[in-house]
Amino acid sequence: MSIPPPVHPRGLADAEQKALWGLVCGILNFVVCGFLCAPALIFSNQALRVLDRLGVQSRSRDYAVIGRILGYVGIALLIGGICLGALWVMLAVGLGAGGGMRVSPW
Repeated sequence: MSIPPPVHPRGLADAEQKALWGLVCGILNFVVCGFLCAPALIFSNQALRVLDRLGVQSRSRDYAVIGRILGYVGIALLIGGICLGALWVMLAVGLGAGGGMRVSPW
């Protein structure tokens, strides 16, 4: 007697790969200054959609959730960095154009 191989639902392997890629993109997102937050969210959301449809509870679901969280954190940090950069530019231009205090002898 031989034991039959385990039966995996269709699409589970693809969802597990997307969950892992979502996690990898979410982690690398902090290395490349937020440019991988969109792929992290896309891969993670696709994987979660398939895993929810199949009703599978596995480690891949945890990877997808962590990838999604890291993607959202990356978006928040990217937006915050853009706002701080814009503020810095406005201050630099304002001070350079004579927007600072001047003491006039007259």
